[in-house]
Amino acid sequence: MRTLADADVLALWERGAALHPLDRKLLLCSWAREDLAPADLADLPLGVVNAALVRLRGWTFGAHIEAQVDCERCAERLEVTLDANALEEVANVAEARAEIEVDGFRFRAPNT
Repeated sequence: MRTLADADVLALWERGAALHPLDRKLLLCSWAREDLAPADLADLPLGVVNAALVRLRGWTFGAHIEAQVDCERCAERLEVTLDANALEEVANVAEARAEIEVDGFRFRAPNT
């Protein structure tokens, strides 16, 4: 996987600025997953795409993700530190279960 240098971030920003958010996600995924053809990315389970993006984020900016969210009820701000490596592990588990069967019905994981 390639990490993002400053010039790469700017180039991807410019290429993706006019795209739909899902298409921007696939643009970044194509950077992270050079082993796959860009035309095949939309058919990947979301867990696979998310794992690639979390891995790219971790390699580029580090494993610690500082996040904030405001409570809708009381407006209190919650600050939390996430670990990109742990998030990637969860996403990789989702990749292994791209298709499941329940009561004779087969379901596939959602994709883009």
